Amino acid sequence: GNSPPGLVVRQALETAQIIISPRILAELREVVGRPKLRAFINPALVAEFLDILSTTANLVHPTTAIKVCRDPDDDHVLS
Repeated sequence: GNSPPGLVVRQALETAQIIISPRILAELREVVGRPKLRAFINPALVAEFLDILSTTANLVHPTTAIKVCRDPDDDHVLS
């Protein structure tokens, strides 16, 4: 679409593939929904962006877990 979220995704797709796991998508939804961010983001645009992202991105389901990050909670990002 021509909305800001649609333009962002469309522009990213012109030069790259968007690849995301369900866990990262869920974490993104959780983080942008935090009360401390509400003053800085437009909830409607964020919801639209997440909807577009979830239907446009290539969804991957990692099968191998790695343990290389200082913060073990971040290992899933590299898996």
